[in-house]
Amino acid sequence: MDSTRWHAPLRVRRRERVSWNPRRDPWRGRSIRQGSFAYDRHCWTPSWLARGVHVPRIPARHCKVTAQLFGIKACIPFITHPAHKTSFFFPLSFLCALRVLRGYKMRRFFLAFSILLLACLACNGGQTIPPPPENSIFDSGKTAYGFFPSPPEATLESIFQLFKDMSAHGDFVLIQQNTAWEDFVNGTEGESQTRTDLINQVKLARQNNLEYIFVIDALNGLNRREFIGLPAGWEASFANPDVRSAYRNYALWVVRTFHPRYLGLASEINTYMDAHPDDAPNFVSLYHEIYALVKAEAPETQIFVSFQWDDLNNMFPQPEEGNRQKFDTTWEQVEAFEPNLDLWVISTYPYFVFTNGAQIPADYYTPLLSRTNKPLAIAEGGFSSQPVGFAQGSPEDQVAYLNAIHAQLGPRLAFWVNTLLDDFNIDSYAEQMKKDRRDPQDAISLGAFAYIGLRNSDGSPKPALEVWDELRNN
Repeated sequence: MDSTRWHAPLRVRRRERVSWNPRRDPWRGRSIRQGSFAYDRHCWTPSWLARGVHVPRIPARHCKVTAQLFGIKACIPFITHPAHKTSFFFPLSFLCALRVLRGYKMRRFFLAFSILLLACLACNGGQTIPPPPENSIFDSGKTAYGFFPSPPEATLESIFQLFKDMSAHGDFVLIQQNTAWEDFVNGTEGESQTRTDLINQVKLARQNNLEYIFVIDALNGLNRREFIGLPAGWEASFANPDVRSAYRNYALWVVRTFHPRYLGLASEINTYMDAHPDDAPNFVSLYHEIYALVKAEAPETQIFVSFQWDDLNNMFPQPEEGNRQKFDTTWEQVEAFEPNLDLWVISTYPYFVFTNGAQIPADYYTPLLSRTNKPLAIAEGGFSSQPVGFAQGSPEDQVAYLNAIHAQLGPRLAFWVNTLLDDFNIDSYAEQMKKDRRDPQDAISLGAFAYIGLRNSDGSPKPALEVWDELRNN
């Protein structure tokens, strides 16, 4: 996630015990056992925790999946096949709004499924990538609608069906995968599992008449303050020549291989800029460098980074912001990338900010309209149709959220992603985890994002789906 403060730092001595009132616990009733709660040294939590609301940190065994969800943009492989050992990385989103998890590195907490097996089965082998459609939605002048490839059930059948259903309700899939540093540090050429995985994802999308948007990411989806997957000995900084080389080569390989119309060079980057203001200029300079290289080869590719809008507007103030108030937008973080932002792209999950969809102000998103005359886009977002933790939600709130986005930004949107088409079936994931000798209770943590889909996990529509389809078709 991004921007001006979803997560305030709560610094407590390691293993220091904190008081816990079960009646005030947002995870009450979620099968969390007492007696094993302790905050780690650098626990990033919402500012309301820092103001004295005592909420226990979820024990390690319960926060594997939770961290994927309450961190930022997690990458979770979905169907792992022992023979192929392939992995399709599923980029769930950000949300630090419940970051009661300790900030330790959980980059290897994966569900035991990888959609890649599906891709291998679907693609009939070979490395040939189907060409883009003759009449691309991106050439139509209309808003393109899309989703993340996140299946409701932990089964191959569910994944196949998801791609078919996405083509009925959307135009593209957003593919986001972390940088494979060692694969690209020495150049763009070569073979690797990362390359195969991405090729298979694109082939699967094209077989279902879906176009694609790419976002590459350097950071840990569980903790935007740190990189993910850096080789041992590499300095975690965008000033590191190896980091810059690998990131640059990865972006160029994506462009040369897939010729994407839209390419994101970071996701919710303002979160990292907040955490590391000293390193932020290094990323900005790397962005401008890659932008120039891509434009030299593919001038039609539209390049961006995304910003977490709710955070950019300081909806969760932090002490490091000083006197900055809510709705005081940190425009300087966006404009640091100008003039080389081809469009301004945000993510937003307002159900962690407002108690219901009707409370979204009529001018919550409109400041974008007057700040830039460039196209706008939503790279991810949603509103829960059920209460989750301290956040509220209902089917009517989902409808209000979609209408708010459309009313405030609609004519300017180049593309719009609702993170999920279908809700998660938590029981399905728990059963698969049990088979893989993982704690089925981990699946409970998926709940915070389980209900932002436009359909229930069984595929039955919610009221928001009709609104989405009407907006898309009209």
